[in-house]
Amino acid sequence: MSASSPDRNAMLPAAPCTTPTPGLRSRGTSTETVQVNHIVPLAGAWYSGAEQWSAQERERFANDPGTLVTVAAATNG
Repeated sequence: MSASSPDRNAMLPAAPCTTPTPGLRSRGTSTETVQVNHIVPLAGAWYSGAEQWSAQERERFANDPGTLVTVAAATNG
């Protein structure tokens, strides 16, 4: 799944996620309803020094649950 062509049939992982949207449940919800965003955009991290990180450090940052938040797809422009 890529940012430019998301898989509309993908399912979110069954792990609980943090969400700023009251009442939004992520378990088993389609990407048409719920999407995952980075609190710090990856491009922002890159320009702030992540280009100096190893590939393993960048991957760990990109997938760190502490940097991810679920949002309602309808509000995620």
